[in-house]
Amino acid sequence: MDVDFLLQLLERGGLPIVIIVAAFWYINKKDNFQAQQIKQWADKDSEEDKRLLQVITDQNTINTKNTETYAQATNAHTQEIRNLDSTFKAFFEWMKTDYKRK
Repeated sequence: MDVDFLLQLLERGGLPIVIIVAAFWYINKKDNFQAQQIKQWADKDSEEDKRLLQVITDQNTINTKNTETYAQATNAHTQEIRNLDSTFKAFFEWMKTDYKRK
C-alpha cells in the first residue's frame, strides 16, 4: 500500500474507511504468512515422516534377518539336544546290559 492511496481514501471516505482498508490489508498479509508457515511445517513433517518410515523399514528388515538367524540357531540347538539325548540313551542302555552281565 502506498501513502498516496491512503491519503486519497482519507480525503474521500474518511478515517473509518482508511482504518477498515488497513485492517483488511493486515489480516490478509497475516493470513498469507500463516499459510506459508503451515505449508513449510507440513513439508518438513512430510520429510520427517519419510525418514521415520525408512528407519522402521530398515529395522523390520534387520529384525527379519535376526529372526531367521535365531530360528536356525534354535533348530541347530534342538538337533544337538536330540543327538545328546540319543547318546545318553545309548550309554544308559549299555550300562544296563553291562551291569546285568556282572
